[in-house]
Amino acid sequence: MMARTIVVLPQVVDWLAPVWQETAVVPTTGPYVMSDVKKGKSVTFSKQKEWWAKDDRYNQHRFNLDTIKVQVIRDHNIAFRVFYSVAGRA
Repeated sequence: MMARTIVVLPQVVDWLAPVWQETAVVPTTGPYVMSDVKKGKSVTFSKQKEWWAKDDRYNQHRFNLDTIKVQVIRDHNIAFRVFYSVAGRA
């Protein structure tokens, strides 16, 4: 599967950064876990292979991406250009 990139405003990352930095192991019940955090740059989520709810009927054909990378773009003009270029391809 291909990975998707999501643009997040710096204010959101600044708000969440202390939580991500203080947590060594992130407990989760969802299909994705944080696999890589680059402060001020990006956060990468990877799909759990042994997720407990993967065979539930409700979750069929959902959560298909293997990785999700959330990039931080601090300049609003560049963020708009990236968003527009991605949205224009859809």
